[in-house]
Amino acid sequence: MELAYEKLGKVINHVSSNSLLPELFGRRVGYTSPRYPGFYHVHHIADYSVQYMDEHTCTEFDATLDQIRALGASFQELVTHPEDVPRVKGLLQGLVDRGDENEILAYFVRIKLRIEEEEGYNLVITSVRLNLENQTFVSLSNTVDQLPVFSKKISNALNTQFDTRNYIKRYMTLTPREKEIFSLLAQSKSVKEISQALIRSPRTIEQHKKNIYKKMEINALAQIIHIAKVLHIS
Repeated sequence: MELAYEKLGKVINHVSSNSLLPELFGRRVGYTSPRYPGFYHVHHIADYSVQYMDEHTCTEFDATLDQIRALGASFQELVTHPEDVPRVKGLLQGLVDRGDENEILAYFVRIKLRIEEEEGYNLVITSVRLNLENQTFVSLSNTVDQLPVFSKKISNALNTQFDTRNYIKRYMTLTPREKEIFSLLAQSKSVKEISQALIRSPRTIEQHKKNIYKKMEINALAQIIHIAKVLHIS
């Protein structure tokens, strides 16, 4: 590990006046507290560097997202067992070559969680989907002891990310007036209430509502409420 620290010295010196390493990896980090279904992280396809990592995971690494991103591809190589690096890269490249955004690739990998212990690695399962539009890997990771709790939730969480992207695309096809009505519908406003608020006839509001349902590919008010919640539309 000392060689790795020296190799990355130039990279991390400009990030902070205090070196991130070994501080970054010298403490007990997460992957054992099942607070939610896995740790969410996104990597660039080109070099596997971190594009995004959820705030909780960054906290576990005792670093900010900017600091982790500054390490580039070296971050992944530093925390992954050397024997696993080529295997994982091969699996990810295979996923890219197949180009199937609906495929979920799952693999085991040893991750460096604490450097003070001789073994120093925990067995983690990572589930990955492609996002070709953004040229990224969308990933969730958990230690294997959490699989009984999270196996179903991992798939659901990854699917939610893709559902959200589809929701956004459909929502952007709405006209300004339809977006306004969508927001009011999401607040459980009736057609009558909306017509009064916008000073439009109920018949006009009904037509807008039908257009919204068609464009959003839904058929129930509950779906509008759900989508509004996912997209944080008030």
